[in-house]
Amino acid sequence: MELARSHSGLGNLDFGTPADLDTVKPFDLIINATSLGHDGAAAALSRSWFTRRGFCYDMNYGDAARPLQALCKKQRIPYSDGLGMLVSQAALSFSLWTGQTPDTTTVLQELRTGPVG
Repeated sequence: MELARSHSGLGNLDFGTPADLDTVKPFDLIINATSLGHDGAAAALSRSWFTRRGFCYDMNYGDAARPLQALCKKQRIPYSDGLGMLVSQAALSFSLWTGQTPDTTTVLQELRTGPVG
């Protein structure tokens, strides 16, 4: 509750525990910050928890993102993994250290299509 209150200037924010999700209004955004994907599991999500344009953002990427990505695809929930966040954080650090800003689009494309080592 304190988190929602401290960010109230961003717009209408609501919160709930997983047990509350069937009783609260649908969300525009649900962020998965669990480590379930590392064990091959996905957080339980229901399409009814999302607004019509609702979106699931998963902080995981790579193999750990695949279970939730598959669940979202099956339930037609728009989804994005956390690889972009990781690359953008690295780019910001690189920029702070060197004064140069790398092209994150190229890096992301290579990470998503290139060989994984």
